[in-house]
Amino acid sequence: MRPCPQCGTACASDHQYCPACGFPVGTVGQPGQDRFIGKSLPGGYHVLDLISVGGMGRVYCAEQSVLGRTVAVKVIHPHLLSDENSAVRFMTEARAASQLNHPNSVAVFDFGRTDDGQPYIVMEFLRGKDLARVAYEEGPLSFTRIVDVLRQVLAALGEAHDLGIVHRDMKPENVILDAHERPPGRIARGLERAF
Repeated sequence: MRPCPQCGTACASDHQYCPACGFPVGTVGQPGQDRFIGKSLPGGYHVLDLISVGGMGRVYCAEQSVLGRTVAVKVIHPHLLSDENSAVRFMTEARAASQLNHPNSVAVFDFGRTDDGQPYIVMEFLRGKDLARVAYEEGPLSFTRIVDVLRQVLAALGEAHDLGIVHRDMKPENVILDAHERPPGRIARGLERAF
């Protein structure tokens, strides 16, 4: 058994998602398996858990010590550091994302480099389920709900396009739905996450 990092519910080790809140516990790391878990990054971000692994990097749940808030930290894969284009693209993504100020876009708070030079981005920690997971669990969504989510996604993309930013990874897994918050659809830009 292990606790869900989002709601604290006990989850069996073979669970892919928390039975209470739907958080993707199947990708959560265990202490000792990841060198960042339990460590602090420059800027006062204490890494709590691994959330997901994508093509560009690993996404962690962390606590910003000064403010006591939960954040998501995306750290570029070490093997991409030898490819200068990947590291530059990662930091360009951080700078571009930090310009967005739309209620349907994930907020980027900070970015920098770890002590050994790996770039990282600090973002708003999104609570909820991605659109792909919601569609899987609930089946086909109603036309009204599809239009509502699509309107929000397009509004966020519209702001990005007005600033000359292209998403490049728009997919249901990168749209997070939060039923407790208005507006309920958030774009998780470039998180490449499985949650």
